[in-house]
Amino acid sequence: MAASSWRSFPDLNTAPPAVRFRLPGSRGRPVAWEDYRWQWGLCLLFLPDGNIARWRPSLEALAEAAEALAERDAAALAVLPTDVDAVAAAAGRLSRPLTLLADADGQVRRRYLSLAPELPADAAFAFLLDRWGAPLAAGAVGDPHDQAWIGEALGWFDLAQARCPE
Repeated sequence: MAASSWRSFPDLNTAPPAVRFRLPGSRGRPVAWEDYRWQWGLCLLFLPDGNIARWRPSLEALAEAAEALAERDAAALAVLPTDVDAVAAAAGRLSRPLTLLADADGQVRRRYLSLAPELPADAAFAFLLDRWGAPLAAGAVGDPHDQAWIGEALGWFDLAQARCPE
């Protein structure tokens, strides 16, 4: 995916209300935006449907990138429009650990899309937040087998660290 397909956000170091979430997680407890704020950036992968077989390559790629993201003070989460039982089952089938979040009514997905209206409503997309919870960048994830978006996400976190290394 070309870098031009990503949208950057102004460097405000503030979190708009739309980024806040508290969702049931695949590990049996709710996960909230506040759990990461001030400490970790977030690489959020939003899937458009609960078809785990279709999106498994993207989920596996995100799980594999977790260490590289951690080196950049960022964590990986995937948000699926399904219930907590489905995300728990899906997480259990991945080859590496990855926290999946259940956004059954799609409300969190819609809020994030409202921040990047150029993203197609039915697309898988990655949304990156800096450690203050401010939007950093967002980009569509096309073919589930094309994992170029992971490199783009890592590049955006590298840029954020270069701008503000503390």
